[in-house]
Amino acid sequence: MVNATTHTVSNAAYLPAQFSTVQTAIDNADAGDTILISSTMIPYGIANVGKQLYFFGPGGKAGIIPEVNFVLLNADASGCHFEGLGGSIGSQAGNLNTDINDVVIRRCRLHALWIESESVLATRNEAYNWLVEGCAFTSDFINIGSPWGYGQFFNWTVRNCVFSGTVGSLENSVIMNCLFLGNVGYEAVFEDFTNVVITDCMFVGMTYNSSGNELYNNLFVTDLPNCSSGVNACSGNFSSATTGFVLGDNNQFYSDDNDYHLTVGSPAIGAGYTGGDVGLYNNTIFRDDFEPSIPVVRSLVITNGPVVPAQGSFEIVIHSVSHD
Repeated sequence: MVNATTHTVSNAAYLPAQFSTVQTAIDNADAGDTILISSTMIPYGIANVGKQLYFFGPGGKAGIIPEVNFVLLNADASGCHFEGLGGSIGSQAGNLNTDINDVVIRRCRLHALWIESESVLATRNEAYNWLVEGCAFTSDFINIGSPWGYGQFFNWTVRNCVFSGTVGSLENSVIMNCLFLGNVGYEAVFEDFTNVVITDCMFVGMTYNSSGNELYNNLFVTDLPNCSSGVNACSGNFSSATTGFVLGDNNQFYSDDNDYHLTVGSPAIGAGYTGGDVGLYNNTIFRDDFEPSIPVVRSLVITNGPVVPAQGSFEIVIHSVSHD
């Protein structure tokens, strides 16, 4: 956005920034601004968002990635962008009949993503046109959905994500190249799905038990889906006792210690709907370091220092990388 401002946040004294809390940065930002959140290994707590903003963290594994629990207050939070961050994203409890649309969540390491709602159609919350990609969901509770099962999410794209818990409430949406690891204490993996296309995914510790959807070229270590006429539309799905990667001792949760890349001989290689691989790594969207798509500075070197004449200039070489 033209003339948008970038704000910096750090809650550690050794790492200076403009603001010490995410909430203060939000309060001082205008719609369309960007907020950069530093990694300090200190949780940032709750941040209420009532305007369209861009939030970026540096990514990182557990304990490193900045942890923020974002609460989207109302429709004014539509169009928000979250990348390289940990924590959770949800809507405000009790705030009904509010549609929050066009949100992007990319390369985040989240506990949950939910929309508060109720059973009355006229006042339930809905969310349209979200993009969720390259994310890891680490809890065994509701990874994507409504805490009471009443919210509804339309026209979502969910791709190259890994899940440890329930995914629900999607309608007219697409799920592709995702990894479903396990589900502890909850029988339903998918709840309230309607007209959802699921393709090139891997079901390792979860069982697909929904209906009214389309499933193409998915690998099932668990039972194959019910593809009877009138239940699900299916093609190219296959069962395999092996995946081609090693999950470690506990396959029910995402772990930074596991490597989910396919190894030579995996039945998922080249088995996707368009000829690519089934699973997380058919492209470069998922990164296990969750680094964002903005340039990341690796080093900054002053080549003519440490002393320069008065009114002189430092010569600085910056080495950075960027990810698509």
